[in-house]
Amino acid sequence: MNQLVNNIKRGPLANVIALHDFNSVEVNVKSWFSYVIEWFRVNGLEPTRIGLTGAPYKGTKTIAFRNGLKRLEENDYKEVEGISLYATPPDHSTDMFDGIFILEYSGSNRGDFILCWDNQIAPFSKEYCQKLLIDLYPFIKPKYGYAFQRLFTQGPSFYPMGIINSEKKLEQEERDKISEWYRSFQHPAGSYVIGDLRDVYPLNILSEAHIGRIVNGHPFKDWINATPQRGKLDQITDTLWTWWVEPDHISAVREALVPSGMILCL
Repeated sequence: MNQLVNNIKRGPLANVIALHDFNSVEVNVKSWFSYVIEWFRVNGLEPTRIGLTGAPYKGTKTIAFRNGLKRLEENDYKEVEGISLYATPPDHSTDMFDGIFILEYSGSNRGDFILCWDNQIAPFSKEYCQKLLIDLYPFIKPKYGYAFQRLFTQGPSFYPMGIINSEKKLEQEERDKISEWYRSFQHPAGSYVIGDLRDVYPLNILSEAHIGRIVNGHPFKDWINATPQRGKLDQITDTLWTWWVEPDHISAVREALVPSGMILCL
């Protein structure tokens, strides 16, 4: 492979969109896969490594992207249980730690779809994230999600899965919160129900179960709209809303929501 592919020095900060709680049987894998590959390339990067799980896809290690693409096409993108996709720089060591763009998809349990990319490549903004969501929604139809920024050294692509994998030692409180998400959502016997929030993030992706939930005697939609400090709610599809909260207001909004029981990872 040409060693100049993805010859970019990665910055310190990652942007992440995590989509959760979808029915994998209804997911159009071929369509979202084609969309994401084009998204990589529009941003000047080439997917280089891929991991595939599912009955027709033997092995657990990542392989060259061209070989994985061939396997997907031979099987018409069927029986895919998981995909990990990476745009790695030349001479990297570990795919999952060194990716400039990283995608993680799991169709098991409640479903997870995670996009993680270098902040230098594409912006973190409400408008940009909303466009990605609107584009991806017809293929995946999540019931919950969120978008945030996190240092690459703190394992941003692992965080949405409830996995602690960080080069930098994390405070015990944060470790506990990450583990609680795994117990509540990832574990089949977890307490999560649709309408719950993992936490409050700059961008929160909500369904009807969220906006109709009662908070302090009012539907959550009305609670948000009662004051600008509680953020901005936008409907982006027939069943999905984004709730943007300014970073300076997140702590106060979280504290105000604690009595509602909506937030799982406190």
